[in-house]
Amino acid sequence: MKDFSYFYKELGLNFEDIEQDYFIAYINDRKAVTVIDLSFCVNYEKDDWDVVEGDNGKNTTVLPEAIINARNFAKINNLEYEPFESRYHSCLNESDDIKYENYI
Repeated sequence: MKDFSYFYKELGLNFEDIEQDYFIAYINDRKAVTVIDLSFCVNYEKDDWDVVEGDNGKNTTVLPEAIINARNFAKINNLEYEPFESRYHSCLNESDDIKYENYI
């Protein structure tokens, strides 16, 4: 697996402290998708979301990968993409300043 620790280091976080899975979820009556983050200890909350199933919605522990996958899924399926907002670390909120493509 590729080392993504440098992505988190640039944001002032330790990769080992990030204990979340990232999922692609439908929002706005399935007119848009976004990335959601769920801590490992509340992964059961995944059922509260309309998560994209199959390979398109596979979970990942790597945020840049999840964002790129969600953007591509939205584009292919003619859906809007809603930028990611972390439930746990505001410094991980999606920003135009971060080029996520550089990390995958």
